[in-house]
Amino acid sequence: MEKNINNYLAYLKYERKLSSNTYKSYSDNLKQLANFFENKNLLTLKKSDIEDFLQKMDKSAKTKSHYLTVINSFYNYLYDDNLIENNPCDNIKQPKIAKNLPDFLTVEEVSKLLNIRTNTPLEVRNKAMLELLYASGMRISELLELKMSNIDYQNEYVRV
Repeated sequence: MEKNINNYLAYLKYERKLSSNTYKSYSDNLKQLANFFENKNLLTLKKSDIEDFLQKMDKSAKTKSHYLTVINSFYNYLYDDNLIENNPCDNIKQPKIAKNLPDFLTVEEVSKLLNIRTNTPLEVRNKAMLELLYASGMRISELLELKMSNIDYQNEYVRV
């Protein structure tokens, strides 16, 4: 692999201290870039070369967007080290990623969920948690972090 990529990966590993999964992802993406341009010096690539690379990938828009982020970061590193005069990724637009609507429960499903029988204190707690989630729109992580001190019984509100 090219020396500049190895230097950049060392920078990510030892200075930026990226997680092992992120490091592996960056490494794999840059290896693919180097393989694609095996007969070209990566320091001389132009915007059109990067666009060509992304276009020829048989990947989703989300994956292409990730690749562009990795490549842009690599070229910013080279630019900061004065190894290139400009970043070839400048002015390349991120691919449009389709936004999917979240799955949601039907009115009947919510009704079933909130009409559970409560015979034990644990069941009462679980039902209260479900009702709070449904009524407030808070995230599950916010509910799990909720403390008794966040509940104002007198004024009837919950601080999230």
